[in-house]
Amino acid sequence: MIIESLKSLAVSIDSLHGLEGNPRKGDVDAVAASLARFGQRKPIVARRDDGTIIAGNHTWQAAKKLGWKEIAVAFVGDDDVTAQAYALADNRTAELGSYDEELLLQMIQDIQKIDEALLNDTGWARKDYEQLVEKLGIVDQQDVDSAFDNLLQGEREDATQMTFIVTLDQAEQIRTALKMALGDGAEEYDSGNKNKNGVALSYIVQGWLNARG
Repeated sequence: MIIESLKSLAVSIDSLHGLEGNPRKGDVDAVAASLARFGQRKPIVARRDDGTIIAGNHTWQAAKKLGWKEIAVAFVGDDDVTAQAYALADNRTAELGSYDEELLLQMIQDIQKIDEALLNDTGWARKDYEQLVEKLGIVDQQDVDSAFDNLLQGEREDATQMTFIVTLDQAEQIRTALKMALGDGAEEYDSGNKNKNGVALSYIVQGWLNARG
């Protein structure tokens, strides 16, 4: 499905061909899932004289896999060298970007709460979310509850859960403080607790108590 505002750019999908020697290896299945869910929302770029695709090769492949007959294209008059240079630039400039990972996590969580299938079609599957949570040192409360419930009775005597209600701004402050504490060596402070956030919180509190004398 090509969105309405791009339909004037639609051409036969078989009138195009991929860039020979394209070094970029994309996830065609993920692109196909995105196209199936959202449709084509930006044109691919191809040479006017011979139909060589210089940006959007994997979008074209995904559309063919979905059985599309047409695809929206922006045609340019590039020579061979300019076409190759633009193909490099298109891929490289995307790679040079980065994420604010906490904002990324928040966006993923916002979508996941409403529709996890929708999240999968963005290319961010549940496993990617879990890896991001682990990287940021943030523990999902459901995971904490499950882990605590699975402790043997004897082990539970040495552990407890604590729940606090905080504002979003306070939650952000707490996450920042926990990350800073872990970077400051908090994990060496108490090797008996395998929960990094628990160790970091205790480290911060102990420092406050020490400062109070």
